[in-house]
Amino acid sequence: MITFRQGKQIIQNLMPEALEYLEDNDVRPNLIKPEDADDVAKANSRAIVLLEFIKNENGYYQIKLQSKQYYRWTEKMISDIFKMRILDIDHKKGTITAETNHKGIALEVIEILGKNKKKYNLSIVLV
Repeated sequence: MITFRQGKQIIQNLMPEALEYLEDNDVRPNLIKPEDADDVAKANSRAIVLLEFIKNENGYYQIKLQSKQYYRWTEKMISDIFKMRILDIDHKKGTITAETNHKGIALEVIEILGKNKKKYNLSIVLV
């Protein structure tokens, strides 16, 4: 049987779902405005900002994170442990964008970033 790729989909902002998921799992991230994201991300080496959590036009769940600088261990966690596809790494801005087929995987990454207070200090951009 021949199957065809799905057409482009509407981009969906899933940040409210991420916040609800974190609240259900007793994770309390800092909530910030978009204009504060750069300053918060550059605060210290533990600071990490979730810039976006969306369902992109291809139907994949996409996260975009920003930190003080690019850290290899963040990429390894996302790609090697959770098997997310790395779409973009901006070394200058310290951002990494990745996608996965499963919403649960993206939510688990976000949860780990929020729960591991020794390594990360998660902030979430509210739009």
